[in-house]
Amino acid sequence: MYSMKPVTIFLLICLFYVDFNRKDNDNQPERKVVAVTIVHEEDEVEITDTLEPTFQSLQEWVFHLCDSEKPSKRIESYNFGITQSGDDFVMSLVGANDYQINENHTISQRDFEPVNMFLLLPDKDYKELDFDQVITKVKSQLAEILTTEKFKTSYLAQAKMIKVAGEQIWSR
Repeated sequence: MYSMKPVTIFLLICLFYVDFNRKDNDNQPERKVVAVTIVHEEDEVEITDTLEPTFQSLQEWVFHLCDSEKPSKRIESYNFGITQSGDDFVMSLVGANDYQINENHTISQRDFEPVNMFLLLPDKDYKELDFDQVITKVKSQLAEILTTEKFKTSYLAQAKMIKVAGEQIWSR
Protein backbone atom coordinates (compact mmCIF):
# COMPACT_ATOMS: atom_id res chain seq x y z
CA MET A 1 0.00 0.00 0.00
CA TYR A 2 1.26 3.46 -0.88
CA SER A 3 0.42 6.47 1.21
CA MET A 4 0.88 10.20 0.85
CA LYS A 5 0.87 11.86 4.24
CA PRO A 6 -1.32 14.85 5.03
CA VAL A 7 0.33 18.22 4.76
CA THR A 8 -0.42 20.66 7.51
CA ILE A 9 1.48 23.92 7.54
CA PHE A 10 1.72 26.03 10.66
CA LEU A 11 3.27 29.45 10.26
CA LEU A 12 3.97 31.59 13.30
CA ILE A 13 4.66 35.24 12.68
CA CYS A 14 5.79 37.46 15.53
CA LEU A 15 5.46 41.17 14.90
CA PHE A 16 7.00 43.77 17.14
CA TYR A 17 5.00 46.95 17.41
CA VAL A 18 6.50 50.15 18.75
CA ASP A 19 4.18 53.00 19.65
CA PHE A 20 6.29 56.15 19.99
CA ASN A 21 3.31 58.18 21.21
CA ARG A 22 2.82 56.06 24.32
CA LYS A 23 5.54 55.72 26.95
CA ASP A 24 6.05 52.97 29.50
CA ASN A 25 7.25 53.53 33.12
CA ASP A 26 10.85 54.20 32.03
CA ASN A 27 9.71 56.85 29.54
CA GLN A 28 10.53 54.46 26.68
CA PRO A 29 8.21 53.91 23.72
CA GLU A 30 5.65 51.20 24.45
CA ARG A 31 6.43 47.92 22.71
CA LYS A 32 3.90 45.21 21.98
CA VAL A 33 4.35 41.73 20.57
CA VAL A 34 1.60 40.48 18.34
CA ALA A 35 1.62 36.78 17.44
CA VAL A 36 -0.42 35.38 14.59
CA THR A 37 -0.78 31.72 13.77
CA ILE A 38 -1.84 30.83 10.25
CA VAL A 39 -3.00 27.29 9.60
CA HIS A 40 -3.44 25.68 6.20
CA GLU A 41 -4.56 22.06 6.05
CA GLU A 42 -4.65 19.69 3.10
CA ASP A 43 -6.31 16.33 2.65
CA GLU A 44 -4.38 13.08 2.65
CA VAL A 45 -4.09 11.05 -0.55
CA GLU A 46 -3.90 7.33 0.10
CA ILE A 47 -3.31 4.50 -2.36
CA THR A 48 -5.10 1.39 -1.19
CA ASP A 49 -4.69 -0.87 -4.24
CA THR A 50 -1.66 -2.42 -5.85
CA LEU A 51 -0.71 -0.30 -8.83
CA GLU A 52 0.16 -1.79 -12.17
CA PRO A 53 1.99 0.10 -14.91
CA THR A 54 -0.86 1.47 -17.02
CA PHE A 55 0.80 4.31 -18.91
CA GLN A 56 4.17 4.30 -20.65
CA SER A 57 5.06 7.88 -19.75
CA LEU A 58 4.09 10.90 -17.70
CA GLN A 59 2.92 12.66 -20.87
CA GLU A 60 0.67 9.75 -21.85
CA TRP A 61 -0.95 9.83 -18.40
CA VAL A 62 -1.48 13.62 -18.40
CA PHE A 63 -2.90 13.54 -21.93
CA HIS A 64 -5.24 10.74 -20.85
CA LEU A 65 -6.36 12.92 -17.92
CA CYS A 66 -6.91 15.86 -20.30
CA ASP A 67 -9.27 13.71 -22.39
CA SER A 68 -11.03 12.07 -19.44
CA GLU A 69 -13.83 13.04 -17.12
CA LYS A 70 -14.15 16.65 -16.09
CA PRO A 71 -14.88 17.85 -12.56
CA SER A 72 -18.49 18.72 -11.77
CA LYS A 73 -17.47 22.01 -10.14
CA ARG A 74 -14.78 24.63 -10.60
CA ILE A 75 -11.38 23.62 -9.23
CA GLU A 76 -8.86 26.19 -7.95
CA SER A 77 -5.75 24.04 -8.14
CA TYR A 78 -4.60 20.69 -9.41
CA ASN A 79 -1.96 19.06 -7.27
CA PHE A 80 0.45 16.46 -8.61
CA GLY A 81 1.82 14.59 -5.62
CA ILE A 82 4.84 12.31 -5.64
CA THR A 83 5.61 9.58 -3.14
CA GLN A 84 8.09 6.73 -2.92
CA SER A 85 7.52 3.22 -1.67
CA GLY A 86 10.50 0.94 -1.86
CA ASP A 87 11.99 1.43 -5.32
CA ASP A 88 8.74 2.72 -6.85
CA PHE A 89 7.72 6.33 -7.39
CA VAL A 90 4.01 7.09 -7.62
CA MET A 91 2.30 10.25 -8.77
CA SER A 92 -1.21 11.32 -7.95
CA LEU A 93 -3.46 14.07 -9.22
CA VAL A 94 -6.22 15.69 -7.20
CA GLY A 95 -8.22 18.84 -7.71
CA ALA A 96 -8.58 21.01 -4.62
CA ASN A 97 -10.40 24.11 -3.49
CA ASP A 98 -9.54 26.27 -0.49
CA TYR A 99 -12.19 27.01 2.11
CA GLN A 100 -11.70 29.78 4.66
CA ILE A 101 -12.60 28.64 8.21
CA ASN A 102 -11.63 31.97 9.76
CA GLU A 103 -9.12 34.72 8.96
CA ASN A 104 -6.18 32.56 10.09
CA HIS A 105 -7.36 29.07 9.11
CA THR A 106 -7.78 27.70 5.59
CA ILE A 107 -8.55 24.14 4.59
CA SER A 108 -7.61 22.82 1.16
CA GLN A 109 -10.20 20.16 0.38
CA ARG A 110 -10.00 17.56 -2.34
CA ASP A 111 -13.01 18.16 -4.59
CA PHE A 112 -11.96 16.11 -7.61
CA GLU A 113 -10.28 12.74 -8.05
CA PRO A 114 -9.98 11.49 -11.62
CA VAL A 115 -10.57 7.78 -12.20
CA ASN A 116 -6.90 7.27 -13.10
CA MET A 117 -5.59 9.55 -10.38
CA PHE A 118 -2.40 7.50 -9.85
CA LEU A 119 0.59 6.87 -12.06
CA LEU A 120 3.29 4.36 -11.27
CA LEU A 121 6.25 6.21 -12.76
CA PRO A 122 8.00 3.99 -15.35
CA ASP A 123 11.19 2.34 -14.09
CA LYS A 124 12.97 3.05 -17.37
CA ASP A 125 12.79 6.80 -16.69
CA TYR A 126 12.98 7.03 -12.90
CA LYS A 127 14.49 3.87 -11.35
CA GLU A 128 18.04 5.23 -10.97
CA LEU A 129 16.96 8.60 -9.55
CA ASP A 130 16.62 9.66 -5.93
CA PHE A 131 13.48 11.42 -4.69
CA ASP A 132 14.73 14.98 -5.30
CA GLN A 133 15.88 14.07 -8.81
CA VAL A 134 12.45 12.57 -9.56
CA ILE A 135 10.74 15.80 -8.45
CA THR A 136 13.09 17.87 -10.62
CA LYS A 137 12.53 15.62 -13.64
CA VAL A 138 8.74 15.56 -13.20
CA LYS A 139 8.61 19.37 -12.88
CA SER A 140 10.63 19.72 -16.07
CA GLN A 141 8.48 17.24 -18.00
CA LEU A 142 5.25 18.82 -16.75
CA ALA A 143 6.49 22.29 -17.69
CA GLU A 144 6.77 21.06 -21.29
CA ILE A 145 3.40 19.28 -21.19
CA LEU A 146 1.70 22.44 -19.88
CA THR A 147 2.68 24.28 -23.06
CA THR A 148 0.86 21.83 -25.35
CA GLU A 149 -2.45 22.50 -27.07
CA LYS A 150 -3.84 19.36 -25.41
CA PHE A 151 -3.29 20.90 -21.96
CA LYS A 152 -4.39 24.41 -22.97
CA THR A 153 -7.79 23.13 -24.15
CA SER A 154 -8.36 20.78 -21.20
CA TYR A 155 -10.18 21.25 -17.90
CA LEU A 156 -6.79 21.33 -16.15
CA ALA A 157 -6.04 24.71 -17.75
CA GLN A 158 -9.20 26.17 -16.19
CA ALA A 159 -7.66 26.06 -12.70
CA LYS A 160 -5.89 28.99 -11.10
CA MET A 161 -2.74 26.95 -10.59
CA ILE A 162 -0.96 23.63 -10.95
CA LYS A 163 1.36 22.33 -8.23
CA VAL A 164 3.94 19.56 -8.09
CA ALA A 165 4.88 18.26 -4.66
CA GLY A 166 3.30 21.36 -3.11
CA GLU A 167 5.18 23.87 -5.30
CA GLN A 168 3.33 25.97 -7.86
CA ILE A 169 4.67 25.42 -11.39
CA TRP A 170 1.90 27.06 -13.44
CA SER A 171 -0.81 29.68 -12.95
CA ARG A 172 -3.38 31.59 -14.99
